[in-house]
Amino acid sequence: MTLLGHWRPQVRCPNDHVLQQKITGSGFMGLWVKECSRCQQALSRGMTRYSCKRCGYHLCESCCSTRSVEMLDEEITLSIYRPSQDLIPGLQLQEEDVLQVRLKAGSTVRALKEKLCDLYGMPVAMQAIKRDIDAAAVQNQDPVACEDGDVLYLGNPFESAFSARGEDHLGLLISEAVTGLLADAESRAQEQGMKEITLNVVMPCLEKAKAAKAIPEQRCQVVVVVSARMAEIKEMAVVELDAEQDELQLEFAGQTVPAGATVQMMNLADGDTLRLVPA
Repeated sequence: MTLLGHWRPQVRCPNDHVLQQKITGSGFMGLWVKECSRCQQALSRGMTRYSCKRCGYHLCESCCSTRSVEMLDEEITLSIYRPSQDLIPGLQLQEEDVLQVRLKAGSTVRALKEKLCDLYGMPVAMQAIKRDIDAAAVQNQDPVACEDGDVLYLGNPFESAFSARGEDHLGLLISEAVTGLLADAESRAQEQGMKEITLNVVMPCLEKAKAAKAIPEQRCQVVVVVSARMAEIKEMAVVELDAEQDELQLEFAGQTVPAGATVQMMNLADGDTLRLVPA
């Protein structure tokens, strides 16, 4: 039996039939022998081969092993069945659903959970992946170990603790799950805070009193992360526009923006325009 940690996909012929392990015989009256369809090596008597009799397709042991490793990098589609249930006994009924996920065949359960989180907004800490609806949850470090089209089950991470170990253990699991949720939220917030956007800054025509000379409208673009504050954006803009000596402030949609507000707080989007005007 293959250990789960060393799981490999089932190798198939070009017509998608699973290859069967066989021991090569001597052929009809010894007049012909099979050969590997990949490396063309003769499959002599007594050699292990993997064959599709229907298609006349054969692989030697080495080529079959190589192909199974290659398949780990190929994408498969899994169906994740989520039964209707209470998230915690007596609380918040969850509707039945079937979720579709594409990922590499060699992925871990943790990678699958992260995919579900990205696609369906399900926190990793709230997922319990099972191979059967009544089975125990598989561990994050385990390989997904599924073929294309297989079905896995999404269980309640608290149910076994509640039924088998009592409320104390359930409370511990809830605490761990909440900690995981907070960690996921913090990680996502950090990732979102590093997102970059480009803002347009316009400094309208100004007139300097001393020189009695009009300065034509000037424009520039600044690339900032969404966690940047308006004061930082103003500093970048005045440098770009060579306006360091002027008392200026930023406006958006006709309103002065607070110096301490961030791009995210102001709900600014890529391509938005700010005005740099006299304070």
